[in-house]
Amino acid sequence: MDRVRSLERENARLLQLAQHDYLTGLYNRGATQEKVEQLLRQTGDGALLVLDVDGFKQVNDQYGHLAGDRLLQQIGQVLGLLFLVEEPVVGRVGGDEFVLYFPGKKGPDFVSSAVRRVRDRLAAVPIQPDSGIYLSVSVAGSAAQPGDDYLTLFDRADQQLLRRKRRRSPPSGPLVPVQGLDADIHKVRQDLREQKRLPGAYCQDYQTFQSIYRFVERGLQRTHRHCCILLITLTNGQGDLAPLPRRQREMDLLQETVSLSLRAGDVFTRYSSCQFLIMAIGASSEDAGHIAARIQKEFYQKVPASSDTKLQHAVCSLVDIGEPARS
Repeated sequence: MDRVRSLERENARLLQLAQHDYLTGLYNRGATQEKVEQLLRQTGDGALLVLDVDGFKQVNDQYGHLAGDRLLQQIGQVLGLLFLVEEPVVGRVGGDEFVLYFPGKKGPDFVSSAVRRVRDRLAAVPIQPDSGIYLSVSVAGSAAQPGDDYLTLFDRADQQLLRRKRRRSPPSGPLVPVQGLDADIHKVRQDLREQKRLPGAYCQDYQTFQSIYRFVERGLQRTHRHCCILLITLTNGQGDLAPLPRRQREMDLLQETVSLSLRAGDVFTRYSSCQFLIMAIGASSEDAGHIAARIQKEFYQKVPASSDTKLQHAVCSLVDIGEPARS
């Protein structure tokens, strides 16, 4: 009997893992579709909401993927508790995309009310504790129509979501009728623009940073403006790497310091487990030295007084690339 119970518990555990998203604990994409289609077959009614996080890539770039994961977990907790009476199916169906399905007869008024409720509640969630920056999400929904399955209902709600996003991105100048190629270039411009600018410098992955560097370098060959590359390295007092757990904590702290010590037009990336690479556009080698000194000052104020952590830096000008200056 004990063996039977043990097998039952193990089967239940495996089913839980197979149906639920590992990060948020919500239903995963496959389980969400399966449960919604089952309810649609039973009643033919219901309403489905789709939401995603505005500028989620920027959250990861600015604060790191661990912070992004914590934010997704918090969203999952909010959604799981927001509609206890209605008991919706709540799932995470993509990286930052969530679905709520409400069974039973639901009309347009219910959909509009549920959309507002989700958007308003999540607007109170901070992106980072004490950051003063709060979450922004795009939400839309649709009531079920005769013959709907999960995919047709999801697609209709998702199209509503796309239309809402486009309406939220008006042109910066006067509204004028656009047709043909004018409409295309207008849409391209809106797609390219940074939709929600986070404070601090522009943090990118290394491959993107490399592409930006090469583009800027081409332009400097023609304009001969100043631009410097600054490499910041985190070491202990002996010039070696600190133990990994400490290094990770201090690198997160250093990333925050670097971001807030630079201008919004500067670009930086995590170059290695102990280094950040900064491109300071318009800065001379002397300016880059001042930037490094400012980062060091701000960082040393944040680390414990007992720490032997040391920041070192090297500077290289894009206009006159030679032996980098070190300190």
